[in-house]
Amino acid sequence: MKLVFAVVQNRDADALFRRLADAGIGATRIGSSGGYLRHANATVFIGIEEVRLAECLSILRETCGRRVHQAPNLAAEIGD
Repeated sequence: MKLVFAVVQNRDADALFRRLADAGIGATRIGSSGGYLRHANATVFIGIEEVRLAECLSILRETCGRRVHQAPNLAAEIGD
């Protein structure tokens, strides 16, 4: 048995839980927020048999996209 911890963006969480449920994989969601960019996230805990780990990780990769965000220029705000 493996325990997967995943921090995903809120906008991906519902689709992720639908895909996991369709695959018969149970998961627990805890709301969280990012400190730096202050975006809402979901921390997902998934208990999975080792033989299904690759399937679980594939669902995560397919459902939860990577995004690039422009960080605010904090130096300019501090200097003003």
